[in-house]
Amino acid sequence: METVIDRIGPLLSQLQSADFFERQQAVRELGALSQDEAIAGLVTALEDSDRGIRELSADLLAKMDSETAVQLLIRFLGHDDIGSRNLAAEIIVRIGESAVTPLIENITDPNHEIRKFIVDILGLIGSDKAVDPLCKALFDESANVVCSAAEALGRIGKSRAIPDLIAASEKIPESRLNAIEALGQIGDDNALPQLYEFLSTEDPVLLEVTIEAIGSIGAVESVEKLLPFLDTGEQTAAEAALIAVIAIAQSNGGVLQQELPLGRFRDFLLRAISGGDTSVTEFVLSHPGRWLNSDALGSLLESLPHLDERFRTR
Repeated sequence: METVIDRIGPLLSQLQSADFFERQQAVRELGALSQDEAIAGLVTALEDSDRGIRELSADLLAKMDSETAVQLLIRFLGHDDIGSRNLAAEIIVRIGESAVTPLIENITDPNHEIRKFIVDILGLIGSDKAVDPLCKALFDESANVVCSAAEALGRIGKSRAIPDLIAASEKIPESRLNAIEALGQIGDDNALPQLYEFLSTEDPVLLEVTIEAIGSIGAVESVEKLLPFLDTGEQTAAEAALIAVIAIAQSNGGVLQQELPLGRFRDFLLRAISGGDTSVTEFVLSHPGRWLNSDALGSLLESLPHLDERFRTR
């Protein structure tokens, strides 16, 4: 009587058939088996010339709760073909939590491209178990790995990553933008002292990202730090500061104690409303003040067809 093991050999040979339907059938049968040899065959089929067979193999692998599959797919992250690398990464993300431990075990792989893929994947999976290894990856010798680790930690959003993100932002200039964005995504007030220091930067891109991060955290105390930028001659920083202040207000019931020079930003605000920015719309309609003169009112009315029903009825 033929055993499962006896059947796997012919199926692996069938994967090399010139006939599409024979290869497809071999993939389907291998996908119903749990043996390591069958899983390896499915991974091999990810290089098939036919897209349909590649996608079928990917779907079957994604449904397997198999450490063998993950380990083999991690090796694929170093493939010469970028399409194969991306497909392997996509499958591992779909496998999800079961893939986290093998990924962590390989996070120090000698190949920096594989390390970067691993930290990217861990960020997309979003497991709490990945936070500490990703914090260590913030100090990788590869700047690309460091930036990806910061981005991943921002996606996961755990406060315990803040000290390492701050340390990386101070020691590794290439990581600074990603680290600051991550601090904003995490949204913890403990990051504010460091972010306030970056407000003195002369780098306009770094300044804008810092202002956005402060706005994302949403602490009322930050408004006083941002108000000076509303009067600066640098329009990009001024507009970023206004959006950040609005975000802070919206995070705190829409109330601000300070008077804002909204008139200076009339055109910017109207563009934001016309573009469907609900946060700005909610705020400016609640604070019409002196900025909403007859010309601005006419422009606002023209924007009304684009507004959500709850705003048009105000």
